[in-house]
Amino acid sequence: MRSLLCTVLLAASASAQAEWLKVAEAAGTTYALDTASVVEEAGMRRATVRQDYAVVQADGARSRDVRYDVDCGGERLRSVAATGYAEPAGQGRRVSAWEATSEWLYVAQRTGSSIARATPYRAVVRAVCAR
Repeated sequence: MRSLLCTVLLAASASAQAEWLKVAEAAGTTYALDTASVVEEAGMRRATVRQDYAVVQADGARSRDVRYDVDCGGERLRSVAATGYAEPAGQGRRVSAWEATSEWLYVAQRTGSSIARATPYRAVVRAVCAR
């Protein structure tokens, strides 16, 4: 009975672990979606995206987990929180953290838009909305 309980607990904890899906790479940064983090809230989706940097950022981060609100219908996203880590893949000590809601970033190609066609954020929105 005790071994059955341990097996059930291990299986439950494994299912809650992050599953990272690479969605874009641009300017020395790789963007990966934690597919297990995508949830629907109030008509929008919320998801965590890991940014792995080729070079150390000004705050000492080599990677950052950013929590986004994604509006699939409006093709836009905004950041709501982030945590920076000293090592790639969200490893090492935490070097920064913040919680603040940014302005919406529209990723759809629009007339007069300054958003580049190949923006990694467009790939992030599409990956989140496909879930």
